Amino acid sequence: MLNDVTLSGIADLGESDAAKLLACLTSDPAATEALRPLMLLRDLPGKERWKSVLGETCSSDGWEALMHAVGKTLWHQSQESTDCRWMRLFCGIMAGRMKFAPTMEELSLPRFNRHLRSS
Repeated sequence: MLNDVTLSGIADLGESDAAKLLACLTSDPAATEALRPLMLLRDLPGKERWKSVLGETCSSDGWEALMHAVGKTLWHQSQESTDCRWMRLFCGIMAGRMKFAPTMEELSLPRFNRHLRSS
């Protein structure tokens, strides 16, 4: 189970889980192109896995695409930044790493799971 949605967390996944996640992330050709600039990072965690779905090369134009993508998350109130934080929190909740006080039962993992199944 993915409990750390960072690049390092994805690199730490088991082979089967990583393959499923990367296949999902790259199922849309536009998403694959958006992720391709990651191949420019020399020390990308799990680079071999990413290479298997993104290909080995990316043009130097990829640096500009990567710059703009990261730039959208720098302002902490941007939608992109909020989405990143929410995804990280969501993974922590689903992995059972978040503990809630009994008075916050509506945020508990079992209730959260029921909500996901009913939607």
